[in-house]
Amino acid sequence: MKIKVLQKAGIKRGKTVLDFGCGSGTYTIPAAKIAGKEGKV
Repeated sequence: MKIKVLQKAGIKRGKTVLDFGCGSGTYTIPAAKIAGKEGKV
């Protein structure tokens, strides 16, 4: 579910993502999986 939300937000492989106010990182790990090694979170 989280991955679908992040993909709809425009996060893609190779992108740089800033997760501010991330708390426990609920969306941080899935965002990193989408961005892959080419991206940064």
